[in-house]
Amino acid sequence: LVIAGAFLSHELQRPALLLKEGWYSVDTRFPSRLEDRAREARIAEIEAAVSAYLAEGAKVVVLPESILPGFSAVDELMLNPLHVKAQRAGATVLLGVTLDTGPGAWRNAIYALGAGPRGIIAESRIPVPVGNWRLSGGVPFRGFRGGVAAVAGERAHIAICYEEMPLWAYRDATGASVLVTAANHWMLRGSVAQRYPRTIAEAVARLMRLPIVRAVNS
Repeated sequence: LVIAGAFLSHELQRPALLLKEGWYSVDTRFPSRLEDRAREARIAEIEAAVSAYLAEGAKVVVLPESILPGFSAVDELMLNPLHVKAQRAGATVLLGVTLDTGPGAWRNAIYALGAGPRGIIAESRIPVPVGNWRLSGGVPFRGFRGGVAAVAGERAHIAICYEEMPLWAYRDATGASVLVTAANHWMLRGSVAQRYPRTIAEAVARLMRLPIVRAVNS
């Protein structure tokens, strides 16, 4: 812990974080639960937020983890207007969804729309140890899979939720050109622990001299 603390302290003294031109993040404050009757309204909010960045010439817009839980074909249909708008702008939108895969089981994933292939491009590899990581059900452990995906002509290393924290999750980030993290911190809102993931992810970005794009729902 002393060594890790010294590492983080040192890295935080380095120059400011690098930005990725044309890449933007959208932070949200959505409730953790989403009633079906409120789904259309949430997608409308997402479209409005993304559209503002598209108007500024954004190449990639990143939204937080799990902002569309219980993701289904109906959600894909409702996202079509945003998909077409981003496609016409030559931009890619990445948003966090939760896929129900069985009783008490789910997968946190990143869904891409707009320019480029549409669909799931990344899934969580290391679930939260408490709550999501279970002997049966929960989010499956896929910790030995890589985290790099092709996004808008770049190699993006994508970390979802808890993957912002363990250094193991960044082991293949040396082959990336940008770090993308998507998290949902509604349980940590207002707590000291809310700073830990950001501190570690930003320290890794500084150490590796990579730009970082971080979207959080709180």
